[in-house]
Amino acid sequence: MPNPVAIGETAPQTALPAQVDIYDFDKTLVPFDSGSLFIGYCALHYPWVLVYLPVWFIACLLFALRVLSLQKFKNLCFGFLPMVPTGRILGQNCRGEEKVRRFHRAFPGVQVVDVYSDSLGHDKPIFGLATGTCYHVTGHAPRAFNYRTQYKD
Repeated sequence: MPNPVAIGETAPQTALPAQVDIYDFDKTLVPFDSGSLFIGYCALHYPWVLVYLPVWFIACLLFALRVLSLQKFKNLCFGFLPMVPTGRILGQNCRGEEKVRRFHRAFPGVQVVDVYSDSLGHDKPIFGLATGTCYHVTGHAPRAFNYRTQYKD
């Protein structure tokens, strides 16, 4: 079985594994959205970020009305980051084709065997890397599916 590797990690200077499986994180490995949990953590430990409540409310409303893209929504929601000792958001939201770009940049030449994700829509590009099996994870049971049948391009 291939070694598990996080998509955000930098490739080590030693030899890369020849094959890996890819596991989506939010709602696949963990049953929640880690971004929302992180905002809650920051609000609890750094209460001064609560001055951002009006921004969060307006951002949620505009996102629900489809006025904001996901990238702009997340930029607004995480705009408080300079107020806490965490750093900043780097790059685009890691979704869709961006996942594939980051994977290839971090792990050049590595073959993807199986891919696990909760999102058939957003993770189509990363499912397309699988040379083995694609798994749609809902609840606690991954369901294998055929990429070509699912995405009749």
